[in-house]
Amino acid sequence: MLALSVEPQATVELNKGASGITLYVRDSLIYRGRFAQSDGTGQGFLLGYTGENTTYLEAQLEGAVVAPRSTLVLGAGSERVFTGEFAARNIEVRPDVRVQHLAYGCEQSTTAR
Repeated sequence: MLALSVEPQATVELNKGASGITLYVRDSLIYRGRFAQSDGTGQGFLLGYTGENTTYLEAQLEGAVVAPRSTLVLGAGSERVFTGEFAARNIEVRPDVRVQHLAYGCEQSTTAR
């Protein structure tokens, strides 16, 4: 798709099925809402961004994000947890943000605090 903007209080419902979910966005990616999967998790979810504009992930996210040509900004002024794998040209982690590594496609058994 060309652009994806998920605003606050919006939920994008995804049906994972047997093979997982992969979304590719070309020009603009802003994430402030929520991804929900039919099994209640974000595991097995890959979001790829091929553009060069700064990518903002301002709501908690569980999954993998790859933005090789972009700066990836995690957080937006309040405590957030991002769980998964994150790869980008540059990554900015804002104050009060916690990043937990979870290999793409693996299930999470516990959450560290």
